[in-house]
Formats: sequence, C-alpha cells, structure tokens
Amino acid sequence: MMTKMFTNVLTSEAPVTKYEKFLKNPMNLLKWDPEIINIVSNTGGYSIERNKNALNKSELLTLLEEDSAIVYKVAGDRISYKVMFALVTSNQETEIRQTLYLDDDNSLHLPFVLLKPIAKHAFLENLIRMGAIVENAI
Repeated sequence: MMTKMFTNVLTSEAPVTKYEKFLKNPMNLLKWDPEIINIVSNTGGYSIERNKNALNKSELLTLLEEDSAIVYKVAGDRISYKVMFALVTSNQETEIRQTLYLDDDNSLHLPFVLLKPIAKHAFLENLIRMGAIVENAI
C-alpha cells in the first residue's frame, strides 16, 4: 500500500508538451537529480545508481501514465515509491504538480513524519532545477 507524503507545485512559462517530452525520458533525470550518478535503460525499465548519500543506492524505475499524469514508479533497495507529475495549462502557464507516494513496506524503520519534510524539500529543489532546464530549452 502507498501513502501520500506531499505535493510540490511549480508554475512555468514553458508549454506542457515540453514537460511531457522531458519527463517521458527518464534519462533526463541525470540533468536534474544530483544524487543520480548513472542510469541504464533495460527491458524492465531504468536501472538507477545513486550516490552514497542517497536513501537508496540502487533503484528500478518504471515509467507509467496514470490518471493523465506521468508516473515514475520506483523500486529501491531500501524504500519504494512513486512520483506522479500532473501537468495542467492555465492562463498560458504550465502548472507541474509533483506528488510523492511512499510504499508502506520499507526497510528504513523511520516514522514517515520524520522523513516527510526532508524529502519534500529535496524533491522541491529537484523540481525547481527541472523547471529551469525545461524553460531554458525553449
């Protein structure tokens, strides 16, 4: 079972189509998630290697589309989670809603309440970094 942890929101002038294209290529994670040091595409999805400071050292990412959102479903060596990116256009701007769901079955043995503010901040920093990359690619 997955528990919703938080939602971060970013507004951008770049069109939705640019975000869709960018997010549908998980290899782009190397550009905006500094913890990732390697990604390999394989038949089961994308194998991700993270630096020594990350909660997971290795992950398998599966790209999905669910409820009109782009979803990164991640099975990690310590925790598993999914990140949903909902993209909405309004007033010639794109709103990116990044929602994190954490698998209740994990090996961290930490209460989610302790992890939540740290993860929310880290995911927001990455979302802002990704937004800047997509906007500058216009």
